[in-house]
Amino acid sequence: MKIDKFTPQDSTTRANQIIRFEGTIRQIAYSPDGARIYAAGSKSLNIANVANGKVEQIIDVNDEINSLAVSANGRHVYIGAQKEIAILNTLTNTVETRIPFDALVRRVAISPNGQRVVACLGPHSMSSVAIIDPATQLVIATIAVQHASEYVALSPDSNLAYIIGNGHLSVVDIENQKVVKSIAARPNVLGVAITPDGSAVYIAGVTPNNVQVINTLTYETTTVEGFNLPTDFAFSTDGLNAYVCDRNDREIKIIDTRHYEIVDSIRITSGTQPWQCAISPDGGFIAVGLPEAVEIIPLPSIV
Repeated sequence: MKIDKFTPQDSTTRANQIIRFEGTIRQIAYSPDGARIYAAGSKSLNIANVANGKVEQIIDVNDEINSLAVSANGRHVYIGAQKEIAILNTLTNTVETRIPFDALVRRVAISPNGQRVVACLGPHSMSSVAIIDPATQLVIATIAVQHASEYVALSPDSNLAYIIGNGHLSVVDIENQKVVKSIAARPNVLGVAITPDGSAVYIAGVTPNNVQVINTLTYETTTVEGFNLPTDFAFSTDGLNAYVCDRNDREIKIIDTRHYEIVDSIRITSGTQPWQCAISPDGGFIAVGLPEAVEIIPLPSIV
């Protein structure tokens, strides 16, 4: 099923807040209380106070950062940096543990129940998935997948990990530590996310510039067109809207997840290209990662 986009509305200018950083921002995440934004630079983690828009601290990680994830209780940030995961204690803002690997750590995600950390490992060919117990900070399993392990999305019930890469999607049973399903998926992926109810996995990519939606029950796919380099997703707290960073159009496009169509767009007021985004815990704002800043934008009401 393929749905073409109508010409989007040019949303009116919205009040926003811009937090500036040194260097390119690669990934962003809110703390669970919404008070802070963690922004990964090339080799450092920036911690910004949302209330005053100031960078409170810059943590040197020493290696190239590929991803980050914040624990559900906010006490730790897991940082995928080259061939290790650096675990930041948010009370002291110091790296308390480093978990080494023999392969590149491409993405890190934490299960919603906080009981498991999942890491994508390896090169662009056959790769693996590491499962970590955050209580002990030890790797408890390594699961091979028959394709590149580049992106991961975890189901809301914390049971499944959707591993995407090289035109394939593998479904990993986290508790039983095995692959339970493998299907074809779009190639050239730039971003992956799962809806809050776990009913669909959204995959953004280039060549072609579109969004693929995979139903997690039937594994049927829907394609949403109308993008000019989509790179990342965030969902409204009710799951009715998907917010998509469209880099080359310099805006956030909004998909109605009930009808798989673009219903509105939010211009980036600074005029720069959005790469990453995250919804605030209260659902009222979207933080957008730009080359050297994060722009925080109040969300519009989409009916």
